[in-house]
Amino acid sequence: MNKIEKLFLLNDLSDQDYALIQEEIQLEEFSEDAIILKQGQQGQKFFMLVEGSVEVILEGETEVRLATLKVGNFFGEMSCLTGEPVSATIRALEKVTLYTLTKEGLLKLLEMHPKLMRSMLDQLLKRISQSNLLVHQEHLKSSVLLQSVSDQANKYGKIIDLSEEMKRVQAQVGTLADATCPVWIEGETGVGKEFIANRLHYDSIRQKGPLLKVSGLEFTWEEWRKKRAAAAGGTILLSKADQLPAGTLKELLDQAGTDPRVIMMGGEPPAGFPVEIIKVPPLRERREDLYALIKEFLRREGVVSPEQGISGSAIRKLAAYPFLDGNVEELFQVLHKAVILSDGATIQAEHIRFDHRRRIHSRPRIGLALGAGIIRGVAHVGVLKVLEEEGIPIDLIAGSSVGSLVGLLYAAGMKISTMEELLPTISWRNLVSFTRPTTGLTNNAKMGKWLKKLIGDPNIEDLPIPFACVATDGQTGMPVIMKSGSAIKAVRASTAIPMVMKPVYENGKVLWDGAMAHKVPVHLVRSMGADIVIGVDVGLPTFKKGTVKNLYDAFMFPLDILQDSLAQEEMELADILLKPVADASGYSFKNVPIFLKKGEEETRKAIPYIRKVIAEVGEA
Repeated sequence: MNKIEKLFLLNDLSDQDYALIQEEIQLEEFSEDAIILKQGQQGQKFFMLVEGSVEVILEGETEVRLATLKVGNFFGEMSCLTGEPVSATIRALEKVTLYTLTKEGLLKLLEMHPKLMRSMLDQLLKRISQSNLLVHQEHLKSSVLLQSVSDQANKYGKIIDLSEEMKRVQAQVGTLADATCPVWIEGETGVGKEFIANRLHYDSIRQKGPLLKVSGLEFTWEEWRKKRAAAAGGTILLSKADQLPAGTLKELLDQAGTDPRVIMMGGEPPAGFPVEIIKVPPLRERREDLYALIKEFLRREGVVSPEQGISGSAIRKLAAYPFLDGNVEELFQVLHKAVILSDGATIQAEHIRFDHRRRIHSRPRIGLALGAGIIRGVAHVGVLKVLEEEGIPIDLIAGSSVGSLVGLLYAAGMKISTMEELLPTISWRNLVSFTRPTTGLTNNAKMGKWLKKLIGDPNIEDLPIPFACVATDGQTGMPVIMKSGSAIKAVRASTAIPMVMKPVYENGKVLWDGAMAHKVPVHLVRSMGADIVIGVDVGLPTFKKGTVKNLYDAFMFPLDILQDSLAQEEMELADILLKPVADASGYSFKNVPIFLKKGEEETRKAIPYIRKVIAEVGEA
């Protein structure tokens, strides 16, 4: 039989038609194992198999055999027509004979026979669709995944769950690992959502199946459909899921069914969304895990003895920092830099750097950390007044106790002149009311109503100036950072003096005065993104407190002593520390003018140094 008659594309050609393409067609032979087309090269010919067979190979981290082609099949058509690089390698399995046709010849052939063109295009479309999907599936399953599964399984070790919050997460992972239902992993940036998602996969019966990831920020239906098909028998992760509309998310779940397993990651899911939710706590709410995380990260960095590789002062510095910017991931980055800076020696406090990236040519962001001190906190108003007069901007504010009160008023947009007019009119009667002495003698709900008249009832995230404040968890003694929700309720919690005032209850927690956890919240301001932190300490040094003179002194002196011992290391980390302390009672509103003046005086004296720091940081 004539070789050309074996080809369905050519066996209907008349002699006259064949003559038109004769110059464009050639008969070629290849030996066994010969490479006919190489993946990535520019295709210039259309190949038609006359004798023998070839295999189609996708080259990557490993070779993936996609198909075997025999007599009558063709290949190279798309590369020939479009000039695009060849998508796979073609290797001869035995001695093969092929007819090759140039692009011009192929176009002539299609033009001469419209029916043939339609038949060929139908075949091409069918093969393109099948081969594209197959290439994608096999590539992901056989090359990328085979290489990465081992790495991923090693990277995602056991969940560190010394804290009650992470014990709950661990229990949920155990319960949901082998389930088929979709899961939504909720949490802030850097808390370890992807870590938990990987544990769900590697602890499940799907652990040997594909694990693919799609980003909600760069989502396309084409990518989703391909990866969904490629992830059959495994898991597909959708990061930044909260960036997609609820309708799109529902359609994704409807399409995926139960195979592959869908795990979504992001902030809060849409209300009533049909998923199981695992809420991963921020690092600041799982402090019992901190030391274990430090040891694990140092081990990953190659520190031979993690227990001996870091000093107590460095650990205390890490423990005081709230890691608002990146949580566990931020902790890892800080330790990574610390290992480099320590150069093989024990990591000290000075090796722990909480740096923030600043945009090129932008001025440094200045943050104000306003400390606790009862009525002595009026000095904060004097500080703000001078900074404004000197044109020194305040980009963000955090406060503890009375510092949160003054900080909120300023962050909400109240003018300094209005504060100065308001101060002489304030008394304890504006702020507290006496109650039955169960958990406290007074209740500061009255202060909340007073604030509402002044500034309304804003949420923290809606304030003109970024603001946060700190309270203390009455059950654990740990700091509670409040950076969203009701601003007034947050300040009430931050100013609820133990034994003197009733606590504030929020999300199942009993919240007391923030001074017990962070007297001057320097770390909080740094974590919020400040390049320069101005700390303001209005507390009296312990040796100046004198003897107990009244009921307030009896309650407050022990608290002040405790504050001093906890606060010194943190305050030393401020770039500028102001101490506008006046030797006057911090419990009498009669002393308001004294504290206001002291705040102004201390800040004016510090202005040259403040400008010097701003200039130095700006040039760095």
